[in-house]
Amino acid sequence: MLSRDYTSNGMNQELRKCQNCKAGFIIEPEDFLFYEKIKVPPPTWCPECRLLVVGQMGSDAIWQGL
Repeated sequence: MLSRDYTSNGMNQELRKCQNCKAGFIIEPEDFLFYEKIKVPPPTWCPECRLLVVGQMGSDAIWQGL
């Protein structure tokens, strides 16, 4: 995590450092609510790196568990 800022509604916004490419990315307050709702931790990789992984897996691997 690089920094934490407060938005106008009092919820936290975080700027994090991607564990893969080291780029900074922001996690918005509504994203934290979503992650809590589906019971998963916030991401440690930026959106671009996560998309690369999904692209390498192929669509069959993504939907296989559903």
